[in-house]
Amino acid sequence: MRQAQYKRPLSVAFRQDMFSKIKQKSDEEKISMAEWIRQVIHQFLTGPEEEQ
Repeated sequence: MRQAQYKRPLSVAFRQDMFSKIKQKSDEEKISMAEWIRQVIHQFLTGPEEEQ
């Protein structure tokens, strides 16, 4: 049986321009908007010296 990797939901409201930019970036990388946001937050929390 598969286990859920992400268990804590979080809702965040964005301005329209921010939403559009996030959508554009996630579309370019062919990933979900949620995954793109998780990656950006991970980079912010770990710092520039630790990239995936």
